[in-house]
Amino acid sequence: MANTSDRSSPDELGGLFAGVARGCICGLIVVIALTLILTAVSLSMEDPDRLLRAFALTALFVGAAVSGFASAKFARENGLLAGLLGGVLYVLIVWLISVFFRGSADEESVMPPLWMALGYGICLAASLFGGLLGRGRRMKVGEGRKNPAAMARRQLGRSHR
Repeated sequence: MANTSDRSSPDELGGLFAGVARGCICGLIVVIALTLILTAVSLSMEDPDRLLRAFALTALFVGAAVSGFASAKFARENGLLAGLLGGVLYVLIVWLISVFFRGSADEESVMPPLWMALGYGICLAASLFGGLLGRGRRMKVGEGRKNPAAMARRQLGRSHR
């Protein structure tokens, strides 16, 4: 029996969860890269501790936005939901990482729980905004992928090039 599955459709690739997982991985990669860059910038300054918290929060929020954006791009159909779920998964992973490293930190560098909750809320808002940007433009009526008229228009457009 021949394999007739279309690998470009999101349903065949695992649907919403696979897109969210891929988007979250992209967000975490961006956070790691941005953290390394901002650490190098911070170490080149005269007083590296002055902007350390601001740099860390910037990396955290940008990573959340990228996670939402990439989740919405990978899960094409429910972009807003994928962006929000990507942010939830991202916050969960960041929270688990912070739980492991909290025991070795001194008391001055640990944020109070209310500030942490606010930061995670901002991460969720950033991922929702990224999901909103990543979902792309809405299709007009008759522009669906499997609509025969739209498929014919796309074929005619390709043949004239």
